[in-house]
Amino acid sequence: ESRLFDRVVKEQDHRFAETARDCMVAGDKLILVGEARGYHDGGPEPVERDRRMVIEHDVAADGLPTWTVGGPGPGVQSRALAVDVDDQGRYHTVGYTCLDACEPEGEVRVYSPGGKLESQVPMGPLGSASFGPHDIAWSPAGYAVVALAELQGQSTVFKVQAFAPNIYGPLWTFTPSDKQGIQIAFAVAVGPFGQRAHHGAREVRDVEE
Repeated sequence: ESRLFDRVVKEQDHRFAETARDCMVAGDKLILVGEARGYHDGGPEPVERDRRMVIEHDVAADGLPTWTVGGPGPGVQSRALAVDVDDQGRYHTVGYTCLDACEPEGEVRVYSPGGKLESQVPMGPLGSASFGPHDIAWSPAGYAVVALAELQGQSTVFKVQAFAPNIYGPLWTFTPSDKQGIQIAFAVAVGPFGQRAHHGAREVRDVEE
């Protein structure tokens, strides 16, 4: 079965290009996150921008999906890049916000079913959109684990952080002591007893003197 998800504000007014970055199943609902690009704000000179989106689709019913599209603040653009569901059924999303000249700042947002925003925790400047954040996983320890990368001096290092709802700042941060090559964390998984597995990539280059 195939389904199309098209954000339509007015009937027959297809103004947005939607991109899904991640998805998961929560009970009978399919949850997709990403961004809707288009003319979100009114005015005489509208600007085409990205805004984070969360789509809830009940696969057991034949109804319309529920759309949650972020407004401005902080910044004027945003993207949701990954999602996971906690033990209360809330959607933990991670992504970034920025201005029109995009210098991304990471953010973890938590939504209850239906799209109500429950928590919004900043992660600070990311340095580059290529650093992520690339994935998020809920832990039974009561926080979400995020996979990304960070620029430390001249090195791009593998980075994993933990964030809890409405607690500003990471609970803990892991970066490897070996900073050789370019390292990026792309995926994270958490076991039922809080075990963590991280997956990333490293590029090592030979340099001729």
